[in-house]
Amino acid sequence: MMRGLLWLVTAAAVTAGSFLLYGAGQALFDPHPNLQWLNIYGDYMDNYDMDYMNPDALDWPVGIIWRDDATLDDVRSYLSQNGYGPIEGANEFVRVWEDSEGGVVEWSGSSGNQTACFDGPDPEAPEGFQGCQSGDRCMKHTRTYADNDYFSNDEWGHYIIATAHYDTNHADCVGSGNEKYGWSETVEQIILDQAAADGFDVISDYQPMYNEGYGDIDATHYHQSDGYASFINFFPDADGDGVPDAIDNCPYVSNPDQANYDRRRDNGPNIPNQYTSNPASDWLGDACDTDKDNDRLPDSSEYGLYGCPNITVADSDADRAQDGWEVYTSYDPCSASSAPSWSGGGDSDGDHLLNGSERRGYTTCISSGDTYPGWTGCAEPMDSDGDGCSDMVEALDFNGDRRVNSTDVGLMNKRFAGKIDPDPVSDAIFDVNKDGGITSADTGTMNKYNCLTRYGENQIGCPECPPE
Repeated sequence: MMRGLLWLVTAAAVTAGSFLLYGAGQALFDPHPNLQWLNIYGDYMDNYDMDYMNPDALDWPVGIIWRDDATLDDVRSYLSQNGYGPIEGANEFVRVWEDSEGGVVEWSGSSGNQTACFDGPDPEAPEGFQGCQSGDRCMKHTRTYADNDYFSNDEWGHYIIATAHYDTNHADCVGSGNEKYGWSETVEQIILDQAAADGFDVISDYQPMYNEGYGDIDATHYHQSDGYASFINFFPDADGDGVPDAIDNCPYVSNPDQANYDRRRDNGPNIPNQYTSNPASDWLGDACDTDKDNDRLPDSSEYGLYGCPNITVADSDADRAQDGWEVYTSYDPCSASSAPSWSGGGDSDGDHLLNGSERRGYTTCISSGDTYPGWTGCAEPMDSDGDGCSDMVEALDFNGDRRVNSTDVGLMNKRFAGKIDPDPVSDAIFDVNKDGGITSADTGTMNKYNCLTRYGENQIGCPECPPE
């Protein structure tokens, strides 16, 4: 949602004793040297985080504007979910806002959100951006400000202004006073990249926001910003759970934890990491999903924690045939002795998983437009759940890193050779073709379609699926 982007935010360099002109008949005297004013639809605001009692104590320029019905609570909740924990009641700074009618409003904001301390260099710093250096201990810090919970105008709805920077060798991290602050542009870009990955509409470096240029401000504040602000269009939060509708897996049912059982598969104790990919996942959160385990048997036909068939166990009797397929083929999903026989069949969609395996063990689709059983149409049968990762990769990705490489090959071969102990949960993952055993058919599929075999020892070019 990109609304009215042209000339929304304007600024100009000022010096003591100068007047700023903003449209016909509008003038503003800036008494503070080397500072900058923002003009947002006729409302003026100091563009710097500064101590009200010491207006020359330059700190951080505004670098991010969260808009489109953003509120402080929403933005800070989102930041907290991405590793920027809230800082409550610390370092409050008073700001002055002058509205279009000449009125002055005092408003304040806390220190916002910051990450845990970490050792440099920062692995999240984009290529070409400087930031936390090797040998330093840092945290990323973003401050968010508004009048009460938000500012507001007709173009943006509710909006928030924000600053971002590194705190380097802060006393909270190293217990000493050798502190430095800076690299605003890098932390700004890290936040923008995360927001874009989460589905927000991001407009980078739109308008100059203050005197451009890098440089040391004083002994501890260094290398500020490039002088441009960026926009993050936040979008509404219909259910009020603190998760914007753009990324909410139940936008009309409050579920702040965003729990989604069928997003991944439990891979048991014998495979690194707790979860692996699920080729039959969906984006619906448990709070609004009518088939939480995606076994094609609706929750209304299943039972809770200790019942059978179970709403969160796709294969309730652990016979490698999913509950929906057993019911569809007139077998008992709660009895391992009552299971449909395995039949491989062909590979209609060419994804290297046999039709019988997909029907019986994954409930994935085998042809375009497939509606059998339980699918409401399949646009891309090689990627049944449409998450950008093929069914074959998700079936063979044992450790959940979204690619099929030498790690997965090693795990498969060790389990086949008996060097990994049997376990019902892990073995259900190792049993790629879902015929009930760990056989040469499984190792054959793995050894043929992994990155090591297909792309050579360095595995360059090996497809890597988007993160979940």
